[in-house]
Amino acid sequence: MKILAILLMISLIACSVVIAAPPEGSSNSHHFMHQWDNDDCDFSIDDGVIIITHNNDDYAKVEITEDGELYINGHLIDINDEQKEILIEYHDQLTDLVDYAEEIGHYGVKVGASGAKIGVLAIANLFKLISPNYDTDDFEAEIELEAEQIEYEAELLGEKAEELAEMAEKLEDLHSDLKDQIEELDKLHWF
Repeated sequence: MKILAILLMISLIACSVVIAAPPEGSSNSHHFMHQWDNDDCDFSIDDGVIIITHNNDDYAKVEITEDGELYINGHLIDINDEQKEILIEYHDQLTDLVDYAEEIGHYGVKVGASGAKIGVLAIANLFKLISPNYDTDDFEAEIELEAEQIEYEAELLGEKAEELAEMAEKLEDLHSDLKDQIEELDKLHWF
C-alpha cells in the first residue's frame, strides 16, 4: 500500500507539471521573445538580438546581435575583429544554452508524464488484483518495469543537466572575456 501512495503522489505532481507545460509541438524560436529576470537585470532574446537591461538604472541596456555588433544604451560600440569574434561566440553560446535549457525542460515534462503514467497504470492494475490469475507479485513486476524506464530517462535528464552546466561555465568565461576585452562593457558594473 505504501508503494501505491508514493505512485499516486508522483502522479499528482507529474500531472501538475504536464498541465503547466506548453502544448507539445509548440516552441519558442529566436524570432519570439524569451525573457528571464533576476534581481538586477532582465535578459531577453528578440529576433536574434540578445538584450540585457539593468533594472536599477534609468536606461542601461546592452544589445548583442547575431553578427557581433554591440550596442550600449542604443549606441553602436566600435570594436576590433577579435572582440567581434568573442561577441559572436558569446551570442551563439547564449542562444545555444537557451535552446538546450528549453529542450531539457520539455524532456523533464515528458519524464514527469511518464511518472504520471505509472500512477495511472497502478490504478488500472488494482482492478486486475481481483482476478485469480493476477496477484501482487504481477502488480509489482509491471510497476517496477515502468519505474526502471523512468529511472533511465531521469538519468538521461541528469546527464543533460550536466551538459547544460558545462555550457553555462563556457558562457561565464566568455562573459569575463568580453569585460576584459571591451572597455565599455567593463565600465558597466552590472554587466
